Amino acid sequence: MAAWPCMVSPSSVQPPPSTTQNRSFAQVLNESCDVK
Repeated sequence: MAAWPCMVSPSSVQPPPSTTQNRSFAQVLNESCDVK
């Protein structure tokens, strides 16, 4: 339920159930946003 400013529709992207993986997922999204 984390709010990613880079993501437009978090509902479209389903993050992994794992908390550790979720962190990695968020980091990847953040990086993807950084490389605009």
